Amino acid sequence: MKSKLFIALILISGVSTIAATNMIVKLNNGEKVSFKVEEVKEIVFEDTISGNEENIIDQSETPLIFKITSNSAAELAAELKNGCIGDSSVIIPSKIKIEGTIYDVIGIGSNAFSGCDYLTHVVIPHGVVYIADNAFENCYNLTNINIPESVTTIEDRAFYFCSKLKNIVIPEKVTKIGYDLFYNCKELTSVTLPNRITCIESRAFAFCENLTDISIPKSVTVIKKGAFEYCSNLTNIAISENVISIEENVFFNCSRLKAINVAPENPNYTSFNGVLYDKQKTILIQAPGGLNGEYSIPSSVTNIGTYAFYNCDSLTGILISPNVTKIEEYAFENCDNLTNIVIPPGVSSIEAYTFQGCSNLITVEIPDGITKIRPEAFSNCNNLTNIEIPSSVTKIEEKAFYNCPNLDIVIDNSEYSIMVETDAFKGCKSVSWKK
Repeated sequence: MKSKLFIALILISGVSTIAATNMIVKLNNGEKVSFKVEEVKEIVFEDTISGNEENIIDQSETPLIFKITSNSAAELAAELKNGCIGDSSVIIPSKIKIEGTIYDVIGIGSNAFSGCDYLTHVVIPHGVVYIADNAFENCYNLTNINIPESVTTIEDRAFYFCSKLKNIVIPEKVTKIGYDLFYNCKELTSVTLPNRITCIESRAFAFCENLTDISIPKSVTVIKKGAFEYCSNLTNIAISENVISIEENVFFNCSRLKAINVAPENPNYTSFNGVLYDKQKTILIQAPGGLNGEYSIPSSVTNIGTYAFYNCDSLTGILISPNVTKIEEYAFENCDNLTNIVIPPGVSSIEAYTFQGCSNLITVEIPDGITKIRPEAFSNCNNLTNIEIPSSVTKIEEKAFYNCPNLDIVIDNSEYSIMVETDAFKGCKSVSWKK
């Protein structure tokens, strides 16, 4: 093994200020070798040392705390017994001597650097095979970390709230992106995922606000709940033919996402005009947050999923197929520029928060056959002007029309025939009963 000592060019340039133009190196055999100073970038001294002595640090000489995990291995357990060192840069040794015995450093333990908010740079040696849960959580100023190819496992929340981490390359042997792994890494712009990844866990990249593009490897088969939620600058995403499970809210509130594209060969999912559906195109799963203008839902669709059009604030019109029988809760919440809605006759219930916060919604047609209007279904629809509630409705739940100041409600029934819950009409302009 060789160790290298680098001497900065500034030392050489300092020599050049005393009129030296050549650097002469005299070898042991008497031979002299000459170099032009201006052509020298750096000087490297190399010496051969025993492999058993390479990068060995005695536990007594470092504030880093190690824990023995086997007869030959140890993990970095904590940065300091009573907190953090205070240095902005930490180099983890590849070997540690504890009470005279040398151990290979194979891991970074749970919470090892948790809360070390001064830390900007970490060097992890080759030989480390795992980074445990919460290892670098809340290292707010960590900007650079190189993970060696020896690492096979990175556990949940390892880089949670590393809000200044800008880019990272995941080693080829890693097979899973853990829960909350890069949660709230707001300045993360680039992530390279290996071709062995099979699962992207829940909220793995949630709130990565500056992530604009990510390539999901073909090895991925499962993308779990909220994996990319609130990635507000993500613009495009491609789902390969091998993904067999996409859980709810994977792309929730990705406000600039223009399209979700699915490989035609995928057996479980498809996309149409950038919108994600099940393979049979009966369930509309997720519209991209950056969807513009008007959108017509295909006639094959019977179910509009939870949060399907959430915060699609550039959506101006929606034509819902008459074959739709279920509109899930939150489906159109905060669609600020949606102006009118016609609910299909097969729908029996308007679910909670379905149109909540649609501030420019003016008219809604509720068909005969609706029996329930769930909590806050139309709350905070500030420009909604009139709604006629059919006689089929038997229950209007809490805050269903809360804070709709311009709304005149006409109910085709009597007050005694409908159960009206607390604040159902609070803040509305008027409510009248036909019977």
